[in-house]
Amino acid sequence: MFKGLPSVEQLYLRSNKISFETTRKLQDLPFLHLQSLRNLNLENQIPEGIQVIPVNFFEGLSNLQMLYMGKNQMVFFDTQSLDPLTNLTVLDISGVGYKGLTLNTSLFRKLKRLQILRLENNDMENIPIELVSGLDSLQIFSLRFNYIRNISKEFVQRLKSLSYFDLFNDSLDCVCDNAWFRNWSVHSSTVQIPYLGSYLCAGSAPKTLFIDFDDSICNSDIEKVLFISTFVVTSVTLICSLVSAKLMWFLRYIIYIAKAELYYKIQKVKKLYTYDAFVSYNSNDEKWIFEELVPNLEENMQPPLKLCLHHRDFELGVDIFENIQSAISNSRKTLCVISNDYLRSEWCRLEVQLASMRLFVDYHDVLILIFLERIPDYRLSNYHKVRKLVKKQTYITWPENPNERQLFWARLGNALRQKMVDERNMQLNVAE
Repeated sequence: MFKGLPSVEQLYLRSNKISFETTRKLQDLPFLHLQSLRNLNLENQIPEGIQVIPVNFFEGLSNLQMLYMGKNQMVFFDTQSLDPLTNLTVLDISGVGYKGLTLNTSLFRKLKRLQILRLENNDMENIPIELVSGLDSLQIFSLRFNYIRNISKEFVQRLKSLSYFDLFNDSLDCVCDNAWFRNWSVHSSTVQIPYLGSYLCAGSAPKTLFIDFDDSICNSDIEKVLFISTFVVTSVTLICSLVSAKLMWFLRYIIYIAKAELYYKIQKVKKLYTYDAFVSYNSNDEKWIFEELVPNLEENMQPPLKLCLHHRDFELGVDIFENIQSAISNSRKTLCVISNDYLRSEWCRLEVQLASMRLFVDYHDVLILIFLERIPDYRLSNYHKVRKLVKKQTYITWPENPNERQLFWARLGNALRQKMVDERNMQLNVAE
């Protein structure tokens, strides 16, 4: 491709249908004969973006200086994808869809001459320090319109030539970890932080400007001591209250699970479960449960999976707590269907707590989280247990695009499928 065009310096290929499904090497290299190319635009490939960059896709572009790959719904780079671009000075990968951009920490290792890097509007929550290591020539770095919460001192120190750092409309936390960045951004004479006076503290009510947040407690030992003392007294009081009011339920459940596990170890038999998964969900999401989840897992899945549902499988006349406890214990996995309604439900949060107790006892992954809708990190911050599970446990997001749902069900089925369900319980008992 492009043979006989050795003098071409600019090539605009935006809004085409260039797309790949694997990072494996290409047999026909598209840019091999464009040794003079300086500017390459691959933005907005349709319908779903360029998706995957083959490992040798940019082979032959050693003189390329500007590369634009933004506005693609999905961009996945192989570790070595950008290695041939040793003279690149401008790289723009902005406007990629939610969680559609994958950047390996060693992706930029050969871009020693890179001066401008734009990763705007990508829903990014953090930037690994390793990603920018070696970018000694980087002068302009734009991360605007993301969800960056913290900037470490080491991160900025790695960017030795930085002169322009744009974090406009991100979600910086007004906490002690960011106190240094607040002071540095206000007083730095070498690095410009555009629109710094408009940055807002994440999650603050009323709205507080980032440059105005009070960091005096971060520098006062006396205030730290007072804060810690007050925190300890308050925590002890709170813990005592919780033990008397709620934690007895959890202690009962731990004892219940531990006794069951001990029995199976003593008897040296493998535990057989009644269900493949207990489904924890809010009643407002029942339509999705019975129109999507149940048909796809219990009817269309081969072999079919057996689910435990509140309204169908709970035993009548039994205490609700006992029913939840039994359902979690007799299911190999607990499937939490997360939505905004779910987070507001006390019973749903109780089910998450009980499933977490079993996770503590069993020492293996028994929790799977399904997000029916996108929930920003700042909203999860009010639900400590769910936020902690998101960081440590398996979770999957319900795709809005119908074409991606077959893969969704396949991934969920693989996560749930094991041969530990009691085969005797696979038959529906209709006899009295």
